[in-house]
Amino acid sequence: MSTDAKDVARRFYEEIFNQKNIHSIDRFCTTDFVDHNPPPGGKGSLDATKQQFLELVAAFPDVKMMVEDQIAEGDKVVNRVLVRGTHKGEYMGIPASGKTIEIGGIDILRMVEGKAAERWGYFDDVTLMQQLGAMPPGPK
Repeated sequence: MSTDAKDVARRFYEEIFNQKNIHSIDRFCTTDFVDHNPPPGGKGSLDATKQQFLELVAAFPDVKMMVEDQIAEGDKVVNRVLVRGTHKGEYMGIPASGKTIEIGGIDILRMVEGKAAERWGYFDDVTLMQQLGAMPPGPK
């Protein structure tokens, strides 16, 4: 299963985020999908995930997620991803800045019959806020 799960995970990022295809969420996620790490104030359900996707694409219309590394074991796929985009719309109360962002993240997807049933994810939100000018840069 690990090779198939890796392929599904790569297509998940490609079709949903890189091609901006919200309808692919239903093809890649189970109907009872749970996101265990939704954004602040987020719910974590499939419908909430779709809404968060729309908000992300509105804020970063050119967003791309590239899978840098993958590890699959049992029913889980760990993905180290790189996210790039341009801040062209409001994001978490921060007005569009036109700034380019690049952050890393880790997503763990639990797969059931070729679909993501659960997600745990951690992205470098501090670096994102620094790149958007919402936080001062860290020490060098």
